Amino acid sequence: MLIEFSYLCKKYNFVPKGIIHVGAHDLEEMSSYLSQGVSRTVWVEGNPDLVHRNLNKVDGKNHQLFYGLVYSRHIVTG
Repeated sequence: MLIEFSYLCKKYNFVPKGIIHVGAHDLEEMSSYLSQGVSRTVWVEGNPDLVHRNLNKVDGKNHQLFYGLVYSRHIVTG
């Protein structure tokens, strides 16, 4: 994570109850979310191999992992 989640929580005095995390990869941020008290996380990952590799890390209730892609046809230029 580029900016530590705990830093953001402290800076804005806020901890979300849930997070939608797009680009799950290996769920590296899970421990940060849990340590800050986040009770629900929906993880979205576009690589089916990573989804299958990480299904055992989620309980399927409060923490769910989905295979999916998020994209746009809009081209952003600098």
